[in-house]
Amino acid sequence: MTTYTLSLLDLIFTLHALSMGVREMNPLMQSIPFMIFYKVIIVGIACYLLRGKKILRFASALYAVVDLWHIYNLLLVV
Repeated sequence: MTTYTLSLLDLIFTLHALSMGVREMNPLMQSIPFMIFYKVIIVGIACYLLRGKKILRFASALYAVVDLWHIYNLLLVV
């Protein structure tokens, strides 16, 4: 559940950054509808199927770093 929550936070931060004119650098995520579908459906299913696996701890750590990077960049704008 932590990984999914951190992934959704990444989605929110990314959509906010895009609304401010920032360009998405990941070519797979440049389509907003695909980005939302991926984060809500695909990541949700993956988290469900991999529940209890150590790989989710790694994914949570990566999403935490990404979310901290978003927060850092938001603080630079303020």
